[in-house]
Amino acid sequence: MKYIDLLDDGILNDMFEKIETKDEVYNHGMIHALNVVDNIEKLGKLLNLSDEELNYLKIAGYLHDVGRAFSDENHQIFSKDFAFKYLNSKVDSIWLNKILLAIEKHHEKLQVETLSLFEHILLFSDKMDFSYKRLKVKADCFESNILDIDFDINENKFILECRCIRPFSDEELSKSEKYQKILKRVQEFSSKLNLRYDICFE
Repeated sequence: MKYIDLLDDGILNDMFEKIETKDEVYNHGMIHALNVVDNIEKLGKLLNLSDEELNYLKIAGYLHDVGRAFSDENHQIFSKDFAFKYLNSKVDSIWLNKILLAIEKHHEKLQVETLSLFEHILLFSDKMDFSYKRLKVKADCFESNILDIDFDINENKFILECRCIRPFSDEELSKSEKYQKILKRVQEFSSKLNLRYDICFE
């Protein structure tokens, strides 16, 4: 099964529309899913993942939040259950298990060091979707001022590059809860890759 096959599925599109209708601030529907898949694509190329692994990661990225159509609480479990029913006859059992585990663990808040790289790429790609494109309500906040993000690996360093509407002062960054969470996630992911890290604002 190819990731691209999911894009024209009417059932999935209806679920994304339902999520977007009830989601008041952060978009967890189609826009978010495609942003996560885009992050997966960038990371996959940097990490030289095989086309096969990248394809199945994109499938996980597309389906990781569909459970929000049923419930916001423990949505990852609903997403995993739906993904199992949806993919069971379409995906090899080894890849299916990897996809299901990644979806179940993408909301992991503790012990991220125990995640496989496959699982961690999904979690990280999800958490790194924080630009203004995702916000339904624009405000004078950190996310509203981030135009886009990109990733790079330079020598022994993992780099998160943020294009901004305006520059941030050190004081603003130190007071931003969102930035502190992002910083933590970048530290965790860099550690998984055995690389130092840097966050650049342009």
